[in-house]
Amino acid sequence: MRLATANIWGLPTPLSWPPRHARFPRVRRFLEGALADALDVVALQEHWRIPGRPRALDDLELIVPARHEGHSGLALQTRHRVLERVHANFRNRAAHPLEKLFSSKGWQRVALDVDGARVDVINTHLEKSDYPLYDVDYEAGTVTFDSALPDIHTGDKAKAIHNSSYSAIVVELKKCSDFVMPENTHSVSSEQVYNSTIGSSSSSLGQGAFTQRLEDGVNDSVVTFKDQILWFKFFPDRNKTAYTLTQGKLGISRTFPAGAQIQAACTISAESEGTEHSA
Repeated sequence: MRLATANIWGLPTPLSWPPRHARFPRVRRFLEGALADALDVVALQEHWRIPGRPRALDDLELIVPARHEGHSGLALQTRHRVLERVHANFRNRAAHPLEKLFSSKGWQRVALDVDGARVDVINTHLEKSDYPLYDVDYEAGTVTFDSALPDIHTGDKAKAIHNSSYSAIVVELKKCSDFVMPENTHSVSSEQVYNSTIGSSSSSLGQGAFTQRLEDGVNDSVVTFKDQILWFKFFPDRNKTAYTLTQGKLGISRTFPAGAQIQAACTISAESEGTEHSA
């Protein structure tokens, strides 16, 4: 089977752009072309049934929810005989409060007769990946949502959460010195006015650094990790438990002196200060 899916951005201007009256004729040409190219199914999202919707698609016999079923913005075009159609709304209708004003998000199932075999096609509109808002703590390896995920999918279940994570590769850097931790520095500027001075302060994040002695300057561990975003765990006293932790992009500048040890001036370009840990 040949299938296509398209979000046609059916919200009124300025919530979507270009305006619907200019975009829907192009959607019609796309659907007419899909039939001409013998596509089996085209699934549409955001074909909202709201006032002012252009009528450019009304005579294409799209499969849409019935009036009493609420409206999810879902529609389906097919060249096959339809055996059954089912539409259901998620229990809480829509995840975002604004969406509840005009939509009842859900799913659409259409059973088709394809060369004598029944084929079920499911159409749904994915939720925004950034709702609810969340905060990622890369140091602790946790993700915290600012509110509970709504139970609006299958039964009492929330939407699935997917992430990409990696097992840490720990490499001890030996023969290094002069570690500098990325930290904020503060400065003061002033402006002279009559009979007084106006002062203001600003902060800037300094770059971390350390010096690394190398073996050949090519196959050393620190060289293989250059230009990558890494964690740096530094023990001021290797016999004690206190340490600092810094994340940043590793940059290196190698020096190959004649008759002396090869070394690299390494920089840590961080987006925030390092942290101190007493144990």
